[in-house]
Amino acid sequence: MNILQISFDKSFWDRNAPESTLQRQQEYLKVLKSYDNNAKIIIVVINTSHKKFEILNYDDLIIVPLNTTKIKFFYDFFINLSNLIKEYDINIISPQSIFEDGWLSLILAKYYKLQIVAQIHMDFLSKGYYDELGFVNKLRIAIAKKTLRYYDRIRVVSTKIKDKLIKYKLVEENKIFVNPVYVPIRELNYKKRPSSIKKILFVGRFVYPKNIFLWLEVASEVKKRFDSVEFILAGDGEDFEKAKEYAKKLKIYDSCKFLGSVSYENVAKLFYEADLLLLTSRYEGFGRVIVESYINKTPVVSTDVAGPSDIIIDGKTGFICELEDKKCLVDKCLKLLKDEKLAQNFANNGYKYVKGKFNKEKLIKDWINILVGEDK
Repeated sequence: MNILQISFDKSFWDRNAPESTLQRQQEYLKVLKSYDNNAKIIIVVINTSHKKFEILNYDDLIIVPLNTTKIKFFYDFFINLSNLIKEYDINIISPQSIFEDGWLSLILAKYYKLQIVAQIHMDFLSKGYYDELGFVNKLRIAIAKKTLRYYDRIRVVSTKIKDKLIKYKLVEENKIFVNPVYVPIRELNYKKRPSSIKKILFVGRFVYPKNIFLWLEVASEVKKRFDSVEFILAGDGEDFEKAKEYAKKLKIYDSCKFLGSVSYENVAKLFYEADLLLLTSRYEGFGRVIVESYINKTPVVSTDVAGPSDIIIDGKTGFICELEDKKCLVDKCLKLLKDEKLAQNFANNGYKYVKGKFNKEKLIKDWINILVGEDK
């Protein structure tokens, strides 16, 4: 049983990557071999950059770069993947998206009579996602919707994405499986020390989906009603400088620490030191930072988007507010800042919940079961 996966993740060649993409794939292969000891995983990594990569061979795990250009992409994809399908006697193909690589994979799968398993890592049906797209990308969404029914199985990373696929009748329910990518996490195993200054944390990219300007507006309102608080913002992106200027406009800049990009090794410390993680996203895929937050026993307040709604149990591990509901976000933040016992209960509940639900071994096994069709 040989699997051909399509990827855009060039971190296979990055020896300084914060987490081992390679190690994760090796763990997938180990479970796959419990079905077939001769199984192989071939991963084609699409690379349209000027930097060229070499093939990486780890016995039965082979990483093949598709060094191409945007102009030659369709031709190179067909030729190279056709050759790999024949060379390695591929049984199953799994594109990383439901767009160009997905459409081309569908054609190849039908031609060579292979099973095909799609992956959806982002809530492409959310209004927030759709609203930021231009005409061409909206057309891509329309094509993706029409082609979903032709996949044998579809992996999604959150229940909300699955529910929307069913609601809009884009694909049969029995083809859809929820399986988030497991999150390798650093956990600081010591007790938090109370502080007179509370800290609200943001970790992520300063980009449109994260709705950082609403985050700052919430922070401003919280500061007016709870003075002993500071705001820690970790990450970078196109809106980073604009966010700093907006904080000045809201007169909370002196209470904010804009850290910029933070190394993976230091992220756990940020969660450990924070009293609360606040997310104001317009849309998400999974919501990895929430898992990281709970692992380090920090409660979460978030908007109700795909990903967070799977991880946060409203009123038990954190609070969920409707999209753009600033009043709710402010009120819930203040509630947790003022009630330390409640915040601690939420943190402990969240820790137990993610430890059980997002167990690494289970998520890996479930993904392989979806790939090979042993998921019923």
